[in-house]
Amino acid sequence: MNILKLFTQSGRRDIVRGLLKEYITPENAARYGVQGVNSLLGKINDKEKLGAVALNLEQGADLVSSVSAAIKDGEVTAVEAAGIVEKTNTLLGATVTQEKLDALIECLVEKVK
Repeated sequence: MNILKLFTQSGRRDIVRGLLKEYITPENAARYGVQGVNSLLGKINDKEKLGAVALNLEQGADLVSSVSAAIKDGEVTAVEAAGIVEKTNTLLGATVTQEKLDALIECLVEKVK
């Protein structure tokens, strides 16, 4: 490591960038994601909650499949777009609530100095 890099902002950024690129890779991200999912599922002992998770995953797969089918020919029709919007709303409706969005808005407003 070039010790002179520590004395300039661009040098320090270069050092950090190099270190982060070494550790933040697609493989590591995938591994951490899988570990997180396994950890979360391991904490869910309620079969009803696991069923809800499975349903959300099925809805997500259906959404991705619909988008894939819609873009194959290079043009998304109005009917396809409406279906994608409906499936997106169904999928996100359970997790993205107005209360959560309002809390996010307030968090951002408080950051204004």
